[in-house]
Amino acid sequence: MISRQILFVRRYVSNQLSVFRHVHISKPMYQSNNRSFTLTKRNKKDKFDSGALFLLMIPVSTFALGCWQVSRRKWKINLIEKLKSRIQAEPISLLENLDILPDLEYYPIRVRGKFDHSREILIEPRSRLDVSNHENQVSLQQSRASKVPGAHVITPFRVANRNFDILVNRGYVSLDLRDPSTRLAGQIEDEHEIIGLLRSTDYLSAMWNKNEPSKNIWHVRDVAEMAATIKTAPIFIDEVKSTSVAGGPIGGQTNIQLRNEHLSYIATWFSLSALTTFMWLRKYIL
Repeated sequence: MISRQILFVRRYVSNQLSVFRHVHISKPMYQSNNRSFTLTKRNKKDKFDSGALFLLMIPVSTFALGCWQVSRRKWKINLIEKLKSRIQAEPISLLENLDILPDLEYYPIRVRGKFDHSREILIEPRSRLDVSNHENQVSLQQSRASKVPGAHVITPFRVANRNFDILVNRGYVSLDLRDPSTRLAGQIEDEHEIIGLLRSTDYLSAMWNKNEPSKNIWHVRDVAEMAATIKTAPIFIDEVKSTSVAGGPIGGQTNIQLRNEHLSYIATWFSLSALTTFMWLRKYIL
């Protein structure tokens, strides 16, 4: 009987020791896990240094670029509407608006006089532009009808009852009609009225295309340079197709298409901002 009790006590003590060992061992493991977790958080905090701030500039910068493109898109839409309203306006008199001409680009200008074909020059190479609207005004919708190179014929135009000339882009001719003798039917001498869109110097093209006035080689519309070379006032208009002379250059060669791709730029920059923001948060915060 006593031996059974002793055996029972031994088993009980053995079980208690086993439970004690289990509790004693498992707690440090749990603490160890806590300690490991705490170290992980501390490591992430330690990483939040100047490098993290530098990388944060990527999502911030792309977001700023997206906002900038939003404002650029609004500006471009307003510019297109402004341009559309100008080219569709009623033609105005050149002589009545001489003082404000610099502010009237793309407005249709009406002027009466006659051409001086002896001082004609060519801007080349040029491709022909077809106008979808054949009324007095040109349309915003234009497309290149031919990739065959040609030239634009620029001719001085003596303003009626005034002692000065202006520059008129009469339009496109193919290479086989560069020589004025091949298009005599269009070389009219009589006084008549024309309508053209007021233009300024093409500064963008002038950055990489240079004219050679001494050799009579012209690649870009530089109003001041042309006017000084052939002795005219620094006024340049693109004649519309409706007032072009049969057998002469094809008028209506004003390229007035404006690209508006800002919506795709907006999507690109904001997408990059969202992606890089998530990557940064995952690396340093989450």
